[in-house]
Amino acid sequence: MVQTGHDSRQRKPYEMIADDHGRTPVKPVVDAEAMYEKHADGWDDPDRIASSQLVRNYMYWAMFAGAFGHTYGHWYIWPFVDAEHIHPYSEIAKLRGDWRADYLHDEVAEQVRFFRALMESRPFQTGVPAQDAVTDAGDGPARVQATRAGDGAYLMAYSPGGEPITADLATVSGQAVNAWWYDPRTGAATQIPDVARGAHTFEPPSGEDWVLVVDDAARGFGPPGR
Repeated sequence: MVQTGHDSRQRKPYEMIADDHGRTPVKPVVDAEAMYEKHADGWDDPDRIASSQLVRNYMYWAMFAGAFGHTYGHWYIWPFVDAEHIHPYSEIAKLRGDWRADYLHDEVAEQVRFFRALMESRPFQTGVPAQDAVTDAGDGPARVQATRAGDGAYLMAYSPGGEPITADLATVSGQAVNAWWYDPRTGAATQIPDVARGAHTFEPPSGEDWVLVVDDAARGFGPPGR
């Protein structure tokens, strides 16, 4: 179990998870306290609030690096902030409001279900880290992280901010593949036409975070997240 915490400049979640997952014998690993939604990114500037995209980055980086799940947290929900209860870290918790009315349905709080739906739409229990399937994976905020089924049934690669993904689809089993873009913000899946096996560079639809999903066509999977 690791705690990547609340300063993206100091820790790389994918490295911490991969380090634990890579030990022998392999044991379950999870990020028990990742970047909270609405938390300051670091402790030195309360106005540098972590973006929703960064909170999602931590989630997908960890899972694709080998975690068995993820812990979502919200900076204004865990202390139940409301009109009568100020935040115990009020010196850096500058926002106000009511945890029920203002934060319970915050952006990533509503998007965690898309993360779960994606993973459960494929046999994720067989998943293994798959950095060998991508080239030019980058580092830091631009890190592309990949996972695949142990038997090659699928490959997923996460682009944290619209970075191109260069993937070797020979890591996917079968003679033909189906490829998709999965939107972590909405749970929508868009099929990518005319993709053959081999190495390809995929350009995400926008400069936001996206998940590339490539399936062995013979497995008959539906759209990611369904």
